[in-house]
Amino acid sequence: MTESRFEMALVGYGALGSDPDWLRQRLSSKLPSKSFLRIQGWNNPSFEDAAAKQLVTVDPAERLKLVHQMQRAVAEDVPVMALYLSTRTAIFDKAVFSDWYYTPQGVFGLYPHFLNKHALATGKKAGV
Repeated sequence: MTESRFEMALVGYGALGSDPDWLRQRLSSKLPSKSFLRIQGWNNPSFEDAAAKQLVTVDPAERLKLVHQMQRAVAEDVPVMALYLSTRTAIFDKAVFSDWYYTPQGVFGLYPHFLNKHALATGKKAGV
């Protein structure tokens, strides 16, 4: 896997996420391959330049421009594509805690999930 001797790989991990540095960690050819989650064999100079700069840029407007540059590079080359999202299964012991619940519209706009901080903090099925 770390030698990148393949033309295509199907892997079962989540989407690219919304953290620009997570994107850099998965797609940058400058980083050593230490994870199966890292995309192998893709190299785009525009992406690499923007990824390196966004890592140290503190101005939000400038960082946003760099992130957009990263996203354009990925969109033009398509080194990775989400083909599907798997169904999530949750198994828990009702004798220990029985008030897990799905949050309508998800937590912070993400997919509806049975685990959320409110249930963990309060121990109750209440709130958003």
